[in-house]
Amino acid sequence: MYNGFINILKPTGMTSNDLVGKMKYLTRKYKGEKIKYGHTGTLDPNAAGVMLVCVGRGTKFSQYVMDKKKTYIGKITLGKTTDTLDTYGKVEAQRAAQIKTTEQILAVLQKYKGESSQIPPKFSAIKINGQKLYDLARRGHEVPEIKPRKINITKLELLEYNHPDITIEVECSAGTYIRSLAQDIGEDLGELAHLSLLVRTKVENHSIDQSYTVEEIEELMSKDEFEGIIIPVEKVLEKYPSLVLKSEYEKAYLNGMHITEDGINTKIKKDIFNLKQKVYNEDGTFLGIGNITINQNSNYVLKSETQR
Repeated sequence: MYNGFINILKPTGMTSNDLVGKMKYLTRKYKGEKIKYGHTGTLDPNAAGVMLVCVGRGTKFSQYVMDKKKTYIGKITLGKTTDTLDTYGKVEAQRAAQIKTTEQILAVLQKYKGESSQIPPKFSAIKINGQKLYDLARRGHEVPEIKPRKINITKLELLEYNHPDITIEVECSAGTYIRSLAQDIGEDLGELAHLSLLVRTKVENHSIDQSYTVEEIEELMSKDEFEGIIIPVEKVLEKYPSLVLKSEYEKAYLNGMHITEDGINTKIKKDIFNLKQKVYNEDGTFLGIGNITINQNSNYVLKSETQR
């Protein structure tokens, strides 16, 4: 059985759901099996790059991957705006852009580093009243007011300026829209702007040079070598601390019972209270994600949150 995550290089022109559907199709074709797949957050259809796709029991843990930081390379083209904020949308305004100095661009980029608020684009997968914004926008319906969202940009560097194109590298929190960032940067430069290229190069520590194309995955499946590229769940969740459960308490833990400190080999520290933990048995088998809480007797206890 295949369980874990796959680092896939999503091509342009394919939605995140398309990619999941393709993986299901390939598994049925080459393995004769119906295996569950899911994605860990959408990537714009017109963007390419790293997508961590969960497979088998890995789908249970997709929620822990969605909040991972992402890294992108994007190209901002000055001189016009579109309704989708990228090169694939309808042109809304256009005028010749003025040449900028490197210093002007760097000063604007500096403004967006750190925590801030961002208004997502109307062509996005965000749901309002149960409907995705891009569905409303494409049907010509009035799009409800989009509330700003908190984002955190931990890295924003200028890679190249070749007028009218500005190429940047962005490391940011989940939920950051580089299309919106491109428009905002253009406005601060006094110009119309849209995002003309976007490549996601990293999801946390999983980089594009470690990813597999759909064609490469299909070849591996045909050679029965597919299992070798599946990343174990616990490796993808490596940012979470670990603890070891005593063998005699494993069954009780998996049955949903709260385990006191007596059943845990790892010393519980106060600073890990209410933090998610990777839980292992004494043989080193990954059991899932648990959480340290305090019970009604003011004792620290381990509670199972998601099991493998």
